[in-house]
Amino acid sequence: MADTNETAAGAVPVGRIAGVVVLTGAVVALAVVAMTNKAPDVDPNAGQTQQVSNQSAPVEPDERADALAKADLSDSRITPELTQALTQGNQEEFNAAMDQLKQILAERETDREANTADQDSRAAQKAAALARADQKVRNANTTPQGPATSPANPNAKINFKSMEVDFGDVYSTNPVPGTFEFTSAGTEDLIIEQVRTTCGCTSANAAELRNSRWEPGTGASIDFTFTPAQKAGLQSKNIIVITNSEENRTISLTLKANYIPAVKTSSQTATFGRVEAGNIGQARVVLESRDPNFQFKNFDLGDAAGDYTWSYTKLESVSEDYPSRGQLLIQTKPDATIGQINRVIGRMIVMSTEGDSAEQSELEFNVVLRGEIVGQLEVEPTFGRSPLAEPGTAFEHQIVVTSRKGEPFQITDVKLAQGEVTDFEYEVSPVEGQNGSAYNVTVRGKAPQRAGGYMGKVEIYSDIENHGPMPFQFSGVLRASRQ
Repeated sequence: MADTNETAAGAVPVGRIAGVVVLTGAVVALAVVAMTNKAPDVDPNAGQTQQVSNQSAPVEPDERADALAKADLSDSRITPELTQALTQGNQEEFNAAMDQLKQILAERETDREANTADQDSRAAQKAAALARADQKVRNANTTPQGPATSPANPNAKINFKSMEVDFGDVYSTNPVPGTFEFTSAGTEDLIIEQVRTTCGCTSANAAELRNSRWEPGTGASIDFTFTPAQKAGLQSKNIIVITNSEENRTISLTLKANYIPAVKTSSQTATFGRVEAGNIGQARVVLESRDPNFQFKNFDLGDAAGDYTWSYTKLESVSEDYPSRGQLLIQTKPDATIGQINRVIGRMIVMSTEGDSAEQSELEFNVVLRGEIVGQLEVEPTFGRSPLAEPGTAFEHQIVVTSRKGEPFQITDVKLAQGEVTDFEYEVSPVEGQNGSAYNVTVRGKAPQRAGGYMGKVEIYSDIENHGPMPFQFSGVLRASRQ
């Protein structure tokens, strides 16, 4: 059963989290020194004491340091319990904590990617985000990883016909081909050890140029394709060339383009601000298109569609370059879910020509919804975390629901809105002395039958007219079952 004091505590201040990290980090450091300087004890009952479970196996300090480097301690999801498991837990607890950390990092990456429009589907957008993250790690430095494979040669030289390619105005995100011509200009052979690209460009012949040798006077070209990011304005990317030339060991070639989108938006974020429950909040996004026959097809809100309505209205153009102009109006429903509006992404689907194409194609743009819907009721805490447990373990969270104005109300239902937990049930009882203006709510269930992190969401309904459900979120980490 969950620690009810923990779930009632609510969010933990960042200062407290940082203090836990400093203290636990010191404990880990002392433990490592002690393990290094102390000779191992020999137990005469070796046949019994050497049967050590994997769950008590030590975790390498480098593993712990790497885990903490990935964690952003300002993120409220990085709790003291998770930090303690990463810095002090045994191998099994550490592995379970890492599973939860990976899930948090994935959610954080999704939040960042939601601010960038993408023509791909949501699934493709996540895949592209992972690919871009991997590319950024591999190209974090413009110098080769480790020593060069060939000794620097003062007589080997490379000349490029141009160190920069400027594509000028680009009207499409389709890949654009280009080349950098080079010549072996020294008195001894030039070796091109590797060609590396940064995000947004791809070398078509990097593999065949790797460790290629060029006699003086010979040469070829580095062929590439440049894919503009879907972001209006000037863009610059680089191709890194590593050679054996002492004079030009590392060379950076530059690609430039000014992307002019077929459709541009006033913002990638629709902000509602603070909306009182029962009222209607509004947010607007203005679209402009170079296509005079531009069509707005749909605004897909996915699972959040039940909380919002939308409409699209044509507006008078203010630019000759963008003859089509319109406004997407998004409104909250009076009974929309109470709480912060975050991680809600709407997908605009439009029909427009792009680049030099005379045919219209379907384009997609993401809009992130932000704001807060404030209800007459208050839930405390809004989030609960269960302690480390085994799969299938029962959990329980205590919640207090209170009228902000001290007026009486009734709780009509409590539903499990999200989560893979089973045997969900709840109890409701009035808080003594509050005359029906506050209630204790207990929610119970069983965790999933698997190791790793899990999350869930409960919605609490009342008899207040046009008052949306009050959310309560919970999570936990499950370790592998002990045999």
